Amino acid sequence: MDLTRPLAWVGEGKKDRVILDDITRRGLHRLAVARKGEPMEAEAWLAAARQKAGKDVTSWIVEQDGFFILWIVWK
Repeated sequence: MDLTRPLAWVGEGKKDRVILDDITRRGLHRLAVARKGEPMEAEAWLAAARQKAGKDVTSWIVEQDGFFILWIVWK
């Protein structure tokens, strides 16, 4: 994933970068959002994903090269 070429800039002040939003061939939905220098509003992203998924989602945050990356997945 290229953190410098996101799919979209979103959120307040366009600080968040959607870097992955897809469905694998096995039906796993993946959404990854990154923000440089500080964690994003994870609860807002999780609420949106739960609404989209219509069920529980799994999430985790990792830090890489000064970016906080929120991964959200559901099946």
